[in-house]
Amino acid sequence: MPSLAAAALVLVLALFLSACSSVFTSSIAGTIVDMEAADDGTVTGVSNANVYLYIDQADCLADLAAWVEGDDSSLPDAPTKAEYLYFQSTATDVDGGYQFNGFVWQTLFPQFGKTADRHEVFLLIYHPDYGLWPNPVPLFIVSDVTTQLARIEILDLWHDAKLTGRVTDWSNYVINSGTPDPEVAEDQLGLTGVSVSFYVAEEWDYDADGNIIEAKYPSRPTGTATTGDDGYWTADLRFPMQPNRAEDLGQAPVRITYGNTNYRANDYADGTDLDNRNGIGGTAVGRVRVDQDFDDDGRTATVGDWDDAFQLITILRESDDEPLNEITPVMMQRWRFSTTVRGRVWQYDVPDTPPKVYLNGVKVTLATANQAGDPAVDYTAEQTVGEDSADGYFNFGTVSWDLSQILNGDPALLDAARKAGRINYTVDLPDDAEFAATWPLDAELTPGQAVNLELEFTP
Repeated sequence: MPSLAAAALVLVLALFLSACSSVFTSSIAGTIVDMEAADDGTVTGVSNANVYLYIDQADCLADLAAWVEGDDSSLPDAPTKAEYLYFQSTATDVDGGYQFNGFVWQTLFPQFGKTADRHEVFLLIYHPDYGLWPNPVPLFIVSDVTTQLARIEILDLWHDAKLTGRVTDWSNYVINSGTPDPEVAEDQLGLTGVSVSFYVAEEWDYDADGNIIEAKYPSRPTGTATTGDDGYWTADLRFPMQPNRAEDLGQAPVRITYGNTNYRANDYADGTDLDNRNGIGGTAVGRVRVDQDFDDDGRTATVGDWDDAFQLITILRESDDEPLNEITPVMMQRWRFSTTVRGRVWQYDVPDTPPKVYLNGVKVTLATANQAGDPAVDYTAEQTVGEDSADGYFNFGTVSWDLSQILNGDPALLDAARKAGRINYTVDLPDDAEFAATWPLDAELTPGQAVNLELEFTP
């Protein structure tokens, strides 16, 4: 019965080896830090990183080989795995520190007899912003003490980029020449308070020639900036290594949009030179593009959805050679204007004899030049301020108009009127009344300059 004898021999040998092996315990501590920060002389711990501890190097290498960047199901502790090869796992604290207590190993040949042992361990470190990293140098622990392992530096999956650009005001330039108005100082050419939004692509690929393809952009801005008094803006952005760490080229596609109430970056129908200034329809790098429907409302900037105008820029990671991405300036044009119009109506009897008699119930209409639709209408009425009341007041509130209405007048003065947003207007009383505007005599509305009229007529 040779098979039974062999089985008995194996059993005896196993019992012998088990009796001869030694079991040791130890605690382990260490720190995970950001590699780029460490290179700059700053210790920045990587918090909330998963640290996996392995006894067997083959198991560690198997989990490392199985990992696919961006696929959580390939991580060492993925819920769908058939078996888990690591011995213990933990997470780093806010300073990047980690600790394993009660680590146990067994060996037939301890380095210091049955008293103590020195044993090599293996780590994998994972963080969504850094990927999966093995320990870069061999790590050894000693039994019965807490072994402080060497600090491990890991490199994140992101690049930093610094951008700068400028938004200029169309009204500060000579129309159809592209040159600044000689009466405007250079530092005043810019447009203040413009909201600049950046949409950094979340993922993309490259074709055989290294051109960016299949870029996917977020629905919300990655970052924002606001132009200063001179129209300049700066921004610090981060972008992922794409399509992976190995094939990354240190660049990223970014969509940039510009928002400012009553301003736009393209003029599709009003006949100004704004489109040419911003390179629309051309091929220049940094030109304004109007062919995308950002807000999914079925319209683009080509038909007046001004917020959909954008630049498509490829930015480079910050480095000694490329410390700054200088973005092509964008020009914006004010196309919508407004002011307030109010006043009083008094009865014309003897103009030079006070007091004036102000009338209630008089219909007053106001229309701006080339206005679409009916004119605004108000009726004079009593107005009470505190304990005092007075008759004859009308108030049109805010009166608005847009650039397309500023067409009439002396052609030589038209450009100046459009840049300033000035427009002709008329005020009418009932057809059978005699009236005259006594103040102001100017028949133009100017943005932001309130108008207060005194109208006289004979009922």
